[in-house]
Amino acid sequence: DAIATQLKRLNGLIDSMLQLSKMENAQIELQDTDLSEITEGACLGFDAVCFEKGLRLVTKIAPGIRVMGDKDALERLVASLLDNATKYCGAEGKVGLLLSADNRRAKLCVMNTGEAISDEDAQHVFERFYRSDGARSNPDGTSFGLGLAIARATVLAHGGSITCRGIKGKGTVFEVLLPLAKTS
Repeated sequence: DAIATQLKRLNGLIDSMLQLSKMENAQIELQDTDLSEITEGACLGFDAVCFEKGLRLVTKIAPGIRVMGDKDALERLVASLLDNATKYCGAEGKVGLLLSADNRRAKLCVMNTGEAISDEDAQHVFERFYRSDGARSNPDGTSFGLGLAIARATVLAHGGSITCRGIKGKGTVFEVLLPLAKTS
């Protein structure tokens, strides 16, 4: 059982490293993609996760937001940000997701209540294997500190930007900006 558990962990690490390498080095095929639909699908998957953890998921998703992107990579991006928000949300807190657009960019914000990330940690959170002091505990052994590095690589591969900031007394916000497709 111990060997099987370690093999599962190593497979997870290898998969994460391959995703990161693909986003950083490979040329991805960008197609006109409905980011609103992708985001709604990801939120549906996290409804049950939030319910089980006693969290409230609050979403506001504007319809018809389209970007040039790789659908699978964008699905992983949204899921990764939601997963991160649920992991580090305060007890009985809220996870929020907002998807909007102006005339040039799609804006995806994922936030959670609880302890706000420090300015120091926010500067390093997208680095490979980085774990802030408060996040060092990894009881299930499935987290390697690669999720946000993959998120950043995905956003950059799509011509966008990603930032993280803490709001004292409120929580943490991740903001992704992606260029809109011409059809949006």
